[in-house]
Amino acid sequence: MPGDNGDWASFDSFLERLFADIKSNDMTAGMVWDIWNEPDVGAFWSRPQFQWIQMWGRCYYKIR
Repeated sequence: MPGDNGDWASFDSFLERLFADIKSNDMTAGMVWDIWNEPDVGAFWSRPQFQWIQMWGRCYYKIR
């Protein structure tokens, strides 16, 4: 999961690649982002809430 053991490297790389691909393919016009918001559903997120908050914040600041 993103941020396990404090390691955000693969998640950050994923975001960098995602945003680079979106920009290089001119996919930003009209783009609306909805950052995943269901950390309370155990089937989707089995880590501590603070780890989800960190993940959400990383996404938010990268999108901005």
